[in-house]
Amino acid sequence: MPCEPINQLPESLIRQLNEFKRRLRIIKIVEALCLAGIVLTLTFLILFTSDRLWDTPHPFVSVLSILGICGLFIFLPWWGIQWVWRRRKATQLAKLIGDNDADLGDRLLGIIELNAEETNNQFSSEALKQAAIKQIAEEVAKKDLNINIPKPKHLHLSWALGLLFFIIVIISCWSPDAADNTFHRFISPTNPPPRFTFTQLSSTPEEIIVPLGESSGYTLKLSEHTQTKPEQASYHLSNEILYKATLFNNTYELHIPPLQLEDELTITAGDYIKTIRVVPKQRPTLRSVAARVHYPDYLGLTDESIGMKAGIISAPNGATLHMTAEASQALASAKLIQGDALSVDNEFVTLPPQKLTNQSQNLQLQWTDLDGLSSGSPIQIKVEAIEDQNPSVYIRAKNDELYILEESSIELEVEAADDYGLKNIGIEWVNEQSDKSDESSSGTEKLISQGNQTTKELSGKYVFQARALQIKPQSLLIRAYTQDYHPDHKRIYSEPLSITILSPSEHAQKIKSELERITGDLESIIRHMESMSDETKRLKDIPADQLKSEESRQRLQSLADEEEILRGNMQELMKESEELFKEASKNSQIDPKGMKEFMKGLGMMKPIAPGKMLQAQKKFQEAADNNQSPSQSQDALKEGEKKHDEAIQQMKKAMNQLNKSTQEMEASTFVARLRQSATKEETIANSLVNKLTEIVGFAYDDLDPSNKRELNAIAQKQHDSTQDIAWILEDLNYYKARSSESIYSELYEQMDNFSLREKLDATQNNIKQAITAQSIDEAHYYASTLRAWAKLIDDFKKQKDASSSSGGGGDGGGDQESMSDQEFEFMLKVIRMIQKEQAIRSKTRAIEQEKRNALPSEKK
Repeated sequence: MPCEPINQLPESLIRQLNEFKRRLRIIKIVEALCLAGIVLTLTFLILFTSDRLWDTPHPFVSVLSILGICGLFIFLPWWGIQWVWRRRKATQLAKLIGDNDADLGDRLLGIIELNAEETNNQFSSEALKQAAIKQIAEEVAKKDLNINIPKPKHLHLSWALGLLFFIIVIISCWSPDAADNTFHRFISPTNPPPRFTFTQLSSTPEEIIVPLGESSGYTLKLSEHTQTKPEQASYHLSNEILYKATLFNNTYELHIPPLQLEDELTITAGDYIKTIRVVPKQRPTLRSVAARVHYPDYLGLTDESIGMKAGIISAPNGATLHMTAEASQALASAKLIQGDALSVDNEFVTLPPQKLTNQSQNLQLQWTDLDGLSSGSPIQIKVEAIEDQNPSVYIRAKNDELYILEESSIELEVEAADDYGLKNIGIEWVNEQSDKSDESSSGTEKLISQGNQTTKELSGKYVFQARALQIKPQSLLIRAYTQDYHPDHKRIYSEPLSITILSPSEHAQKIKSELERITGDLESIIRHMESMSDETKRLKDIPADQLKSEESRQRLQSLADEEEILRGNMQELMKESEELFKEASKNSQIDPKGMKEFMKGLGMMKPIAPGKMLQAQKKFQEAADNNQSPSQSQDALKEGEKKHDEAIQQMKKAMNQLNKSTQEMEASTFVARLRQSATKEETIANSLVNKLTEIVGFAYDDLDPSNKRELNAIAQKQHDSTQDIAWILEDLNYYKARSSESIYSELYEQMDNFSLREKLDATQNNIKQAITAQSIDEAHYYASTLRAWAKLIDDFKKQKDASSSSGGGGDGGGDQESMSDQEFEFMLKVIRMIQKEQAIRSKTRAIEQEKRNALPSEKK
């Protein structure tokens, strides 16, 4: 576009255009400033109002700030370009006037363009051009160009801006703090300060920790700067259930229901609105308690660590505990309810040392974790003082009540246990007639093993042999003992073990009694077997087709079951018989002939259970089988009956053989028992001879008390001997009735006519009255009489054995019968030698063990 030489236009027209331009710029600049001010003040007021209603989100604050700033830094430059820069030329102004007055605008634009044409143009006339310009200038001069300014709104906008500014002034006067807060939030959109509220609370965190699954409370306190105090505050979680809290003493007490998951708590108090993250968390609980135990000095134990079990820490009475409790999470503080604060190191709490006494102690701790959660109820730690218990000790042998020969041995096992330490174990034996209830009464003892302060268990073995210990035949109570290191504890004893030490004659009598019992048990089995035979006969009479009925089948099955039970009883009886034979073989005074008969009986018993009885059981089981035909069941029943009856016959033969053995043994025991009684009478006589010089010539009442006691003891021995002889006479009376040998009847008549029991009672009275010489003579005389009676039976047996050996024969007995008496006696000697060798080995091992146990104590 060619340049505009407006200076060639009429002066009046130029002034009119310049005035129009000036007026346009003033109005549009005022409008721009007013619009920018309106936007700025309006966004400020919007933010102010929004902050009164809620906590305006940061993005929304940023949007408002940007809008306000845009009026200043974007809108004003754009507006200046639009109305100043683009409206500076005459043609631009003419076009703007033309927007409102097209005719006027066109004519102005025409003369401006005409003025711009070059004067040397061959087709133009300078005079005509100037005339046209002048004419149009005169017409424009008559008009007010300012009326063509487009939509001037500067007055309205000024009023609007003034009104908004007035509102801001009023707000600032009404609440300077709120206005100032909005201003700073407005000018700092990226990091706005917290909004101002008329209701102000003390600082509240962004997150609170509450106990998991528990109701909890949270206190909101009004700030001292608050301008309003609402009577109620409302709050809710994400479930939108609204709760109310009433103002009391400038605080609101919030009740938070049990939570399992993280949630948000929104609090509203007046214009105060706050959203807090609520995180449920487990309370700090007790994970474990470790204690270092310093034991009492008497235990001699080094310190060690122990743990809590079932909420209890146990240690011996008198120990000192140094405890450390471990929490489930790091702690901020901890204290004893009964005392001061405790030392805390993360999860660990150190407790003060606890000296254990007789009474249990309950320690109660209260602690708080780093999030402010307390333990809720007090943490309970029970410290229990354990009384150092007495040790326990046991003694075992093969049986609870035993009888042994005085030259035999028995292995005793002793075991002891204590909660801390054992000094030793051993055994002690006393006569059974002593005071069993008196724990303090002591007898002869033997140390078995030594312990120490760390030995909680001790065990050992001891081979007890009466003859080696110079113990005469009698009933003993053997008990084990042990002791721990507690200064107030005495020796502890086990339950006593009753052992009867028997002389050879007493042992033989015991063997005979046991053999009679076994024979009686065998007879009971035979009777049961015979009743079963009757049942088999009744079943055999049933027709074959009826044997398969349910009732018959159950009866057959019952026969098989009973046969199995009796077979087991027979096997057990066989074991007892073999053990008894082994025990009997230890006694050299038992007649070898009786032992030989016993051995024959064992040989007869042994094949019965695994032979005929087992075969009968299988046949009865076969007869009861449903898979068998009636005829097969009947055949099996007949075969079973046959084997069953054969077993009965074998049992009867064995029982007769055992009866024979019993008689032989009983006959031989009379000889041994008479000789033993004779020995006792000689012992009584010798005891009186030893006291003769001290008591001769004195009446009983004049004797020294010690001599009286000795005489009374000898008189008691005479009483016991008299009782033994009375039992011999009683047993002989029963035996002669069963025996066909006349010697036993004749001997019984001699003893009965001699009135030995009455004479021995008279001797006992003489001893009590200190009639010593006469008592000695009587004792010697009765001893020789008893030996003479024993010789009568012994000579008769030898004569009988001699005639039996020369005559030969016997009643069948397999290998045992073919063995001669000399061979059998040799076999018994070999058995006894083996038993003695085993006893020696057992005794040697026990002695070696004693030496090993003694080594540690010797080193100490």
